Amino acid sequence: MQKWTRSRALALVTILHKHSDYEAAIEEIGESKDAIYNAFKRFNLKPPTSYLGQGVERPKQAPGGWIKVLVSNDHHVPFHHVKGMENLLRFATIQQPDHIVFNGDFLDCYSISDFERAPGMPSLQDEIDAGSEILKGFRNACPTAKMTYLEGNHEFRLERVVNRNPGFYNLKSLNIKSLLNLEEMDIDHLRYKEVLEIGPLAIKHGEAVSASAGQTVQKEVLQRGFNHVIIGHVHRLGWIHKTGFSGAKQGLENGGLFDKSQCHYNKNPDWQNGFCIAHVNVEEDKVHLEPIWMDQDGSFFHGGVYYPG
Repeated sequence: MQKWTRSRALALVTILHKHSDYEAAIEEIGESKDAIYNAFKRFNLKPPTSYLGQGVERPKQAPGGWIKVLVSNDHHVPFHHVKGMENLLRFATIQQPDHIVFNGDFLDCYSISDFERAPGMPSLQDEIDAGSEILKGFRNACPTAKMTYLEGNHEFRLERVVNRNPGFYNLKSLNIKSLLNLEEMDIDHLRYKEVLEIGPLAIKHGEAVSASAGQTVQKEVLQRGFNHVIIGHVHRLGWIHKTGFSGAKQGLENGGLFDKSQCHYNKNPDWQNGFCIAHVNVEEDKVHLEPIWMDQDGSFFHGGVYYPG
């Protein structure tokens, strides 16, 4: 009997989307319905019948060497923008990006913050449960996409708690990667302050916040030498460009998927919701960015398509 792996399960998606009749697909696959269903469930895929005739499978690389990367950050689950997150998932389902990046502060980790905490707020387990369901939704919607989870300063709160209690150090289950079951969902993981490089594009959460939109990422370009960089953390939308002797450079502050109405410690902050699509051609060393501004109700436009709030 052939061993079930995630790669094998994904290969069946290709067969399923060619068929409108499940019985015909089963006959081609040569496995029982129960075996296929259990395998898809094990690897956090949607039920097999949901892939019939939908053409979900995509090539990993777009024509001409271009790949499409969806980048979002600062969700602060469970204080995320619910409608905005629903629209982002719908957008990902339609776009089927080659790579999806959750660029830090996906979880808020409110209960283990060093700051004053209000009573009656969600526990860390509540956050983990909610976050896991959201990630499963993206993995189900985009089964063939590469996914990367970068930790932000909020996830680093857990590492800080562990470091203060040496008995917990190096406990395999007590870290973000394990608690969210990222490996099981085939999601890569980077720790806080690590940089994801996709050819000429650098993606990092960020550690500093300047006074106005664009100023923080400008420092990343001018002082740290990035040519194309996307950052989160600042909760603002800002896009800067610099052309000099070494060519053109650009930096993007990527907004976030937080819900400002749930921010009890900062009234009416200068924050904006948003995310971006990055088109990257590694061979040609090119990056084209599409920042997408999201209205306060979670709505946005892209390519003439309206995603209502």
